[in-house]
Amino acid sequence: GIVVAGIFRDGPAQKAGLRLGDVILAINGEPAGDGRRSMNQVARTKPKDKIAIDVMRNGKEMRLSAEVGLRPPPAPTPAAAPE
Repeated sequence: GIVVAGIFRDGPAQKAGLRLGDVILAINGEPAGDGRRSMNQVARTKPKDKIAIDVMRNGKEMRLSAEVGLRPPPAPTPAAAPE
């Protein structure tokens, strides 16, 4: 699973009830063994769609429902310095 190490304040994860230290076991029934794969799975989901997140918290499994939020635009890359 994936240990939740950070949550954006008022973001979709916090609104869904995820907490620091939760272990994400599955997203929409797909095992969450790899962080990058799971991030890509969420990224492929349309904003406002719901996803099911199975987590382990304090030794108990639970299912949370999250609404996928809008992704911020990528940060601009700095321009190369003139030579």
